[in-house]
Amino acid sequence: MKFLQPISEEIFRQKYMINGEKEPDQVFHDIAVELARLEKDDKRAQIQQAFENLMTQGYLIPGGRIMANARSYTHDKSRNYNNCFTIDIEDSMEGIYKAVYEDAMISRMGGGVGFDVSKLRPEGSKTTNGGEASGPLSFLRVFDASAKTISSGGARRAAHIALLDVDHPDIFKFITAKQGDKDKKLTQFNISVRITDAFMKAVEEDADWQLKFNGQVYQTVKARDLYEALAQNAYKNNDPGVFFIDRVERDNNAWWAFKMDRCNPCGEIPMPPYSLCDLAALNLTMFVIDPFTPQARFDFAKMTGVIHLAVRLLDDVLDVTKYPLEKIEEFSKQWRRIGLGFTGLGDTLAMLGMKYGESESIAFCDLFGRTLRDESYRASVELAKEKGMAPGLKSRRLFSKVNPLLLSGAFISQLPPDIRKDIGKYG
Repeated sequence: MKFLQPISEEIFRQKYMINGEKEPDQVFHDIAVELARLEKDDKRAQIQQAFENLMTQGYLIPGGRIMANARSYTHDKSRNYNNCFTIDIEDSMEGIYKAVYEDAMISRMGGGVGFDVSKLRPEGSKTTNGGEASGPLSFLRVFDASAKTISSGGARRAAHIALLDVDHPDIFKFITAKQGDKDKKLTQFNISVRITDAFMKAVEEDADWQLKFNGQVYQTVKARDLYEALAQNAYKNNDPGVFFIDRVERDNNAWWAFKMDRCNPCGEIPMPPYSLCDLAALNLTMFVIDPFTPQARFDFAKMTGVIHLAVRLLDDVLDVTKYPLEKIEEFSKQWRRIGLGFTGLGDTLAMLGMKYGESESIAFCDLFGRTLRDESYRASVELAKEKGMAPGLKSRRLFSKVNPLLLSGAFISQLPPDIRKDIGKYG
């Protein structure tokens, strides 16, 4: 592998050559060996070499935990190959401190953690023993202190995100909890507000908005006042973010089985409780032929082949990684969720002679996005043919082979007919 800048090689050596590797290419070779080790004997060598070529030639960039940890010989170190996880928090002391324990187990393996604190009763409300609740923010400080104490994956401090419903009585305290350098509170956390369609409608209509918990209304405010407070703090202090829960649920392929009501710390993947981020990114710049010339073009055929290999690679990660919690392992192997993304879009448009945001670039992004979506699903069907469908599909009610509820989902119903037909047949 050739580095175009000395700083790139320096960072690569510091972050990923941490297992005794002598050359950068050894990192990719050893990752390929580890991820392909459970493939069938007659295919393993071919798949291993294909994985290695993806990485050494720059077409695919695996997630950071794969790059740092995926080696067959790191038995004395973390074998976690996933970047982030989610947990759940119940509204009881037992539930909260169970979550603190689960958070610590994930952090020590190098994973970030995302969770929802909307179940926690508001500050000042009565507890079962006659006392007063201290509210979600007080417990976030407990998680923050734990994250600062535990060295994540041997070197880093754990990243976190906490989400709170937009109608929770403590929402104003939540959205103003982080004031950047003014107070440096919750430094291990991003925070985000779970926004509903009903709230946005109330903002548009300048309507009242009720803050409530367990059916009890604590306060009525103007929706626009809450929206303004949220926007002002985000503008000044970079927190909170927003999570459009109703939009996410409309596109949830497994809407009939679980909710995607939280996300990973960086916010790119909506997730259910006890799920994980199994990540890699296509390097789009590598698919540009004759860049910066009038003949510049994008190699969609090459990208299609890379997508199919990348989906297999990420699926293999789920079988060879170690898991911080049994519940996360069970869910991940049940549903086999992966996260294949991309990087370098802006550079790719420039290499193709397109200006970002103009009609030509929008048409390209539409074609590229559809190709990534469709070929990822086709690759998943091929894996189902070879290795069997995800157990979560087989175990649901109303099955012949695949749950018809899956195919009726808002997102999956937009797939081309041939893909939906194959999903219905093979999973």
